[in-house]
Amino acid sequence: MARLRRKTDLPVSEIRRYLEPGPIVLVTSAHGDECNIMTMGWHTVMEFTPSLVGCVIAGGNHSFGLIRRSKECVINLPTTALTAQVIGVGNTTGAEVDKFEKFKLTPEKAEHVKAPLIAECHASFECKLADSSLISKYNFFIFEVVKAHVAASPKHPETLHYTGDGVFMIAGKVISRRSQFRPGHALGAGDFRAVPATGRRHGFRARSRRGRAARSQETWRLLSIRASSRCRSGTAWDRRLDDCGPPRAQRH
Repeated sequence: MARLRRKTDLPVSEIRRYLEPGPIVLVTSAHGDECNIMTMGWHTVMEFTPSLVGCVIAGGNHSFGLIRRSKECVINLPTTALTAQVIGVGNTTGAEVDKFEKFKLTPEKAEHVKAPLIAECHASFECKLADSSLISKYNFFIFEVVKAHVAASPKHPETLHYTGDGVFMIAGKVISRRSQFRPGHALGAGDFRAVPATGRRHGFRARSRRGRAARSQETWRLLSIRASSRCRSGTAWDRRLDDCGPPRAQRH
C-alpha cells in the first residue's frame, strides 16, 4: 500500500527532474553540404496515426537552422553503451567539428530523408516536418515519423533519461499490468518500465553483493554518472534539456 509522503517546497524551475519526458536521443540533420548531430531530451509522442512527435530545439543550436531549412531529421535512440558519446555530442558544436568523426559514430543512409541514421543506436526514426506553426514562438517542431528502424533485440533496451544536475536514470525492468487495462486504452498494452537498483554506471554491471541483492527490487534508482563532471559549467544540460552543450553564445 502506498504511503502518505510529507512534501517540501521545490523551485518550479526544477520540476523536470520528476517529469522527465523520455529517453535522451541523438538527432541527426543535413542541409546542403552540412551534417550534424545534437543531443536532445525534450520530446513527446503526440499521435499514433499519423505518427507525430513534438521536439523542442533551441534556436541557438547549430541543428536548429539545418532542420528548419531541410524540414527533416532523424531521431536516433542511444543506449547506455553510448553514454560518453551522448555527453560529448552535446558538449561540442557542429559548426566547428564533424561529430560523426570525432565520436566514432557511423552514418547510414536513410530511405526518405537526407539526414543519416546512426548505426550504433538501437533505433532510428526518419522524420519530416509536419507543422511549423509553433517554431517561432516556442522552438517547437512537430514531426511525422515516415520510417522506423529498430534493432531486433533487446526488446527493452537500457536507455538514458536525464533528470538534471548531471544525473541520468536508466530504463530497466518491465512491469506488465496488461490484465488490468481496458482494450484500446490510451496507455497501450499495459507495460511499464522501471529503473532497477542495479548500481550500473556507464553500462557496466555492479558485481558487489549489495548490488546483486538490489537488482531484485522493483525500485527506481538514479544512475550517478555525474555528467556534470564532463559537461562544462553552465552548459545547456541544466539550462535547457533539449541539448547538452556550451553556452548559448556558441552554436551546436
